[in-house]
Parts: sequence; C-alpha cells; structure tokens
Amino acid sequence: MSVLPQDERRRHPRVPVQVVDNDSQYGDFAAASVVRHGLGYRGLFPGGIHLHLARLHSSRGDLSGMLSVRHGERVLYKGRFNVASVSARSTLIRYLKDRGAYDGWGVVLEKFCWHVLTIDEEGPSTSVIGQQPRRGAPAYQVESVLPKNQATIIAGPGGSFKSTLAAAFAVSVQTGVAVVEGWFPEQGNVLVLDWESDEEEWNDRVVGIATGMGIEAPGIRYRRCAHRLTALTESIADQVAREDIALLIVDSVGLAQGTSGDGGDANESTLGLFEALRSIGCTSLLIDHVRGDELGNSKVSAKPYGSVYKVNLARSIFELRREDQPSYPEATQVLLRHTKVNSGPKLKPQGLRIIHGETSILFERCVIDAPDLEQHAGTTVDRMRRLLGRSGELDESDLAETLGVSRSAIRQTMTRHQGFQRNPDGKIGLVVL
Repeated sequence: MSVLPQDERRRHPRVPVQVVDNDSQYGDFAAASVVRHGLGYRGLFPGGIHLHLARLHSSRGDLSGMLSVRHGERVLYKGRFNVASVSARSTLIRYLKDRGAYDGWGVVLEKFCWHVLTIDEEGPSTSVIGQQPRRGAPAYQVESVLPKNQATIIAGPGGSFKSTLAAAFAVSVQTGVAVVEGWFPEQGNVLVLDWESDEEEWNDRVVGIATGMGIEAPGIRYRRCAHRLTALTESIADQVAREDIALLIVDSVGLAQGTSGDGGDANESTLGLFEALRSIGCTSLLIDHVRGDELGNSKVSAKPYGSVYKVNLARSIFELRREDQPSYPEATQVLLRHTKVNSGPKLKPQGLRIIHGETSILFERCVIDAPDLEQHAGTTVDRMRRLLGRSGELDESDLAETLGVSRSAIRQTMTRHQGFQRNPDGKIGLVVL
C-alpha cells in the first residue's frame, strides 16, 4: 500500500524540469548518477541517497512506476509515483522532508525526474555503423559454445542430461574453471530460472559437478518460477543489472514461454520469450525439448519443439542425445551436435561421457561408440571410416543401411574423399597403405 495518496485525475505534460542547484548545503550533485537499471531507472546521490523506479507504465503522456527512496539503510518511501506530475513531485518532497533529517529533497527529486523523462523521451541511442574495423572472433561466455550476450538453445528428449549439462556450464562460469577440456569460460555470476524441478535438485547437481571437478562448490543464484518469463521480465532484468549476472539459464523453454491465448498466433509466446530475453540483456542458455518424430532419423537434426521462431531467433542451437543402453550404469555417453550458428564456425559433433559417482558428477570427452549415437556422430565420411575400420569391408547396400544414408551418398563420399576402395568382390573397404 502506498503511503502517499495521489490524485490520479490530475495529469501534466511530460516536460523536463530544469534543475538549478545554487545551494551548497545540498552537496556536490555533479557526482549524482541517474541511469537505466534493468527496465527501470536508478538514481544515486551524495550522502547515501538512492532512488529506484521500476514497473514503468506510460499512458497519455505520463510516465509512472513504483518508486523507492532510500537514505542510507532507511527506506523512506515506496509507492506508485507519476514522474511527470508536478503536484505528485511536490507532495512527495514534503513527505520526504517530514520523514528525513534532510532539506535537499527538492533538488534530488527534481534532478531524478528530469533525467528519467529526458532519457525516456530520447529512447535508445543511435550509433553509426560501418566506420569501425571489423571485429575479430566472436566473444564467448564459454569458448565456442555460448556466444556472449546471445541466446543459445540446448534441445533434447527427456532424460538426456540437458539440465545436468546446463548446471555444468553454471559451475564453470561462476568459478571460471573449464568443466570440459576446451570449453574455457569467462567468469561471471549465474542466475538459474527453474520452471521444472526444485532448488534441492539443482543444488545437488552443482555440488556434484564441483566435487567431480575437484573444486569448492560455488554460490549460484537460483530462482523458482511459476509465471511465464514475460510476466517476470522486469524483476529479472532488475536482478540481472543489480547483481551483475553474466549467464541466465532458463529451464525449460516450454514452461517459461507458456502458451498463446485463445485464438492467438502459435508463435506469439515464442516471440514474447525472446523479446523478454533481449530486454533482460545478458548471455542466456535455454533448455528445450525436441520433436519426437525426428529423434530416430539420422538424416535430420531434431529441432526444438514448437515454433520455427525458436530456430530463427536463437543465435546458436545444440542437439543433445543420450545413449539408450550404457555399458556401465554409472557412465553414460552423450552426443552434442551443433545444428545452427549465426556467427563463427559450426562445431563438429562432440562426445561426452558423464560419470555419476556416489557424491560427484564428472564430464569427460570421449569418442562416441554407442550404437544408437554413432549414426548421428559426425559426417558420412567419418562414420564410414569408423564402421569400415571395425567391419573390414561391407556391401554398398549394407553400408548405406547401417549408416542410414542412400547408396548414392556412399558413392559420392568415395568420389570426394580418399581412403576408400571398392574391392574385386564389389565390397567397400578402407585403402590399406
């Protein structure tokens, strides 16, 4: 409940108020700072005065929001405030003077409102492109895997260790230690947004992964979510800005985006999700499911479930598969395939072995040899070499059927790549040097 009554019927035009500070008793306001903070604004003034405006609403030329005013550790006001209303400003100044042993509230509030209105009216700044040297390699939060300040999707069927891999990235970024050889992180704070499991399950993953890495488990920010991301955008953006979050993990996309309303476009919820991520403004890792009818087809990559805009708007997409029948119950092979990238090269399929100990989770790179994963691991030429290396030689039809490709694809591979030969009996084998 707001402690300050306001006359909502009285409206004033959004005209910036010029601040003239000629009274030295109010301190050095050249040191004041009013900046965007998340989706709102933050004002820092000498003497420990802090103003924060959030949950903004613009209507008929007025800009209002939830304003909190703090002097040191003491909160003096928290309520709805119309930034453009002169009367609301005057009333709040009187209220703050009554509560705080300070006479400079008029200058503070006028300066804050003037800057907020000016920044809001100017909108996003305009820059000139084409005049700077072309940048070098893309920047990554985790080398080659998570492009910085972009959205990456890891999609796979249920039980494929998507959340476990996401937790590994969380530990890696929070600590600055590579959880997998070659995946070098840039250290930063991590926030997990969880719609699927609970705090205890994520805690167990983080502790287990840190134990497997031989390091102390880091403190990772965790937030259990019930509403769709678009409804939480402002509070999350505020937390990201306040706590300097470098990596945001969304588990999982389906629940985070929700569904479109009755009669709404099927793509609406996906577009809203990515608009929210753009407003939040940091590196994001999105955990998603895939279409079940694509999982058994080695000729296509299983795409994230739902709207095609997921594929269009994500800057990088990986498909994660897990072997069905591990040779050892505690060690499972998973295959990570890079199916889409906007900047930089597409990575080759990567094999990982996830080893679950009694109290630890360990990640190792491995060569994929699980039968149900091998058909998806690598190009046709790589798979032909591995298969013929084990089998010696095969008929063209048997080779094509085992690899899940056409016989013409086998012939084209032999024409374009050295190392294969057709033996006198018609079977295909490797060239023996």
